[in-house]
Amino acid sequence: MMDFQLTEQQQMIQEVARDFARRELEPIAAELDETGRFPLDSFRMLAEMGLLGMNVPEHLGGTKAGTVALSVALTEVAACCASTAVGMSVTNMVGETISRFGSEDLQQRTVPRLTSGDAVCGAFCLSEPGSGSDAASLRATARREGDVYILNGTKMWITSGAYAGVLIVMARTAGPEAGAKGISAFVVEPGFEGFSTGKSENKTGLRGSNTVPVVLEDCVVPAENLLGTEGIGFRIAMTALDGGRVTIGAMANGISRAAIDASIAYGKERKQFGKPIAQFQAIGHKLADMQTRLDLSELLVRRAAWLKEEAGDSGRRSTRQAAMAKLFATESSKYITEEAVQIHGGYGYTREYPVERYMRDAR
Repeated sequence: MMDFQLTEQQQMIQEVARDFARRELEPIAAELDETGRFPLDSFRMLAEMGLLGMNVPEHLGGTKAGTVALSVALTEVAACCASTAVGMSVTNMVGETISRFGSEDLQQRTVPRLTSGDAVCGAFCLSEPGSGSDAASLRATARREGDVYILNGTKMWITSGAYAGVLIVMARTAGPEAGAKGISAFVVEPGFEGFSTGKSENKTGLRGSNTVPVVLEDCVVPAENLLGTEGIGFRIAMTALDGGRVTIGAMANGISRAAIDASIAYGKERKQFGKPIAQFQAIGHKLADMQTRLDLSELLVRRAAWLKEEAGDSGRRSTRQAAMAKLFATESSKYITEEAVQIHGGYGYTREYPVERYMRDAR
């Protein structure tokens, strides 16, 4: 039976993540948004605190703290800097995926580099210019030549792609007629011949999170860097994305909470007609609706995280619950941040207050 209370360890991780985020991330969040700078130092600190391998076994440098702990840590980080939370989320996903599906040698060569911060961060390369939600239609190819695979194709919207030291890349080892069963997964490093990244996307939100195309032009990948066996890449990707949906929901909740906190503080400070606007019923109704949606989002994310954690490595999946959590939390965050801008009035549309950034990050 699900217990909604955090364990002592989970509470400790939550507090550590909250203290770190408020001390180190919140002061630079606006600058990262303004400049698009990638926070290299922040990732080194996340690694030092054990926050880049939370579903990775201890012998690989992880903490194996679990998905619930990861979700609450991400919420705290996202409340202060959503851009940093995105890279933290993907790095955790990459480390967990390799430690679950990779050979022992592949795990030892790559996962400790992620958890220690030596690789800076991880990247997950699935989407392509013509393949987004329809992931099984991807066109990147991988052909075996002796002891190596030769990869060709372009991946799009790759989070942290220009800074990642370890990347998971999905490519076809069989023709399009094989559908999802023709896709395999590979662990690629930026030093491999034929690997390059394109221009960083100039995004509306999450601007401190690097997003680039990854280009593979006769990219030479050692055969031992095949993740699992040929033909199971799509299953690996979908399993990884179940966890990714949980963490996206957790990040959305962090943005929502920051927007509510900012709105309450502004509502108490801003006066109209002789009293703080928080005392007006119209504002109170907005705040109540915002908090209700956040509470529901947190419950859905907690359930999905708990189910994933309970399943462990059994192969059981909670795809539906993870998708529901992601959908409701992100839609709620869009609503909550837009209401926060409304509560701030004209000031909400300026960068003098952070709510316009929260709105862009939620989107």
